[in-house]
Order: sequence, then structure tokens, then C-alpha cells
Amino acid sequence: MVKDQATSQLRWDKQINWWLLLIAPVVLAGATIAANLLEFGRSESGESADWLEIFAPYLAAVGLAVYAVRAIVTRKPLFLMLTFLSAAMLLREIDWTNWTVIVWTHRGIYTAFVVVAVSMVIWRAKIADTLKDRWFISLVVASIWAFVLSQLVARGVFDEKRLAVIPNEDEIHLFLEEAVETAGHILWIAGAVIGSWRRGNRKGKPAESA
Repeated sequence: MVKDQATSQLRWDKQINWWLLLIAPVVLAGATIAANLLEFGRSESGESADWLEIFAPYLAAVGLAVYAVRAIVTRKPLFLMLTFLSAAMLLREIDWTNWTVIVWTHRGIYTAFVVVAVSMVIWRAKIADTLKDRWFISLVVASIWAFVLSQLVARGVFDEKRLAVIPNEDEIHLFLEEAVETAGHILWIAGAVIGSWRRGNRKGKPAESA
């Protein structure tokens, strides 16, 4: 019985709707087509990309607010961890004028990811029940994949000097990065909203009804 419970906790990946991982690549492909065929988001004007970049802090703020409320309502440790991660995301998206602050907030998001990952391992028994919330965990994983993909675009992985799979990547680089990152923020917010909001006990498990 104990072995079955442990296996169930470890195989949380079986709960994920993996097809949601296709959203980020589809957004990247759609943005590439829009930019190349419709001249949307090209660097000469930059209007589309700039608009997405300006909008990002607001999306990050919504994600932080919803995760904070969900952490308070459910009292589940995982939502507290993701609230912390959402705060790091918001700090990264704010358009700081001080270069030192910019550097530290960009580095901070990676530190926050490590802190959350380590916390999940340490408190895996307390968050096991939350990881079984299929739509929630699926959307969170899909959003993280979207953020990773946006960073691959940001680092020029798909440009002509490397994989060379995106036509005119140098001209539409910023637009592609911001489009995929925006998809990541939307998925992150969806993960914060969708799924069980049942209140947990101090161990992070759902409170039993009276």
C-alpha cells in the first residue's frame, strides 16, 4: 500500500496533458508566418513587439495576484512556492532604469526557479496531492516550456547562424520572443485559475469534510 502511494506520487507526470506543450511552438510558428507574410512585428517598425513587451508586466502582475489569492484560500504549499516564483517573474518584467537592478532581476528568476525546484523536492510529500490536479499542473508545465522556448529564441538558437529554421529571424527576433513569452504568461495565469481551489490542511492535503 505504501509502495503504491509512493509510486503514485512519483508518477505525477502521468497526470499531465502533454498536448498543451504544442501551444508554444504553434504560437512561434504563427508569429513567424504573420511576421514574414504580413510583415507583422518586423524590427523596422517594432510596434507589435514593443506593445507585447509593455503588456508583459501587467500579465505577470495578474499571475502573481491570482496565485497569492489561491495560496491564501487553499493553504497549499505549492501555491505559495508559485506565488514566490510569480513575484520573481514580475520583477523581471518591470522596465527598470537602473542597470544593476535589471541584471539582478534577470538573474533572480533563475535563482527563484532553483529555490522552488529544491523546495518541491524537500516538501514533495506535502505537494503530492496538488500535483495530481491534472489541468493545473498541465498548464504550469506548458507555461514553463513556453518561457524556455522564448529564451531559446532570445538567445538566437533559431537564427541563420545556428539552427536556421526561421526565415528572416534577425528582423523579427524581438517579436517572436515576446509572442511566445506572452503565451507563457497567459498559460501561467490559466494555471493559477483552473483546477481545484479546495482548502488544504497544514500538510497541504485537502481538508476533510465534516
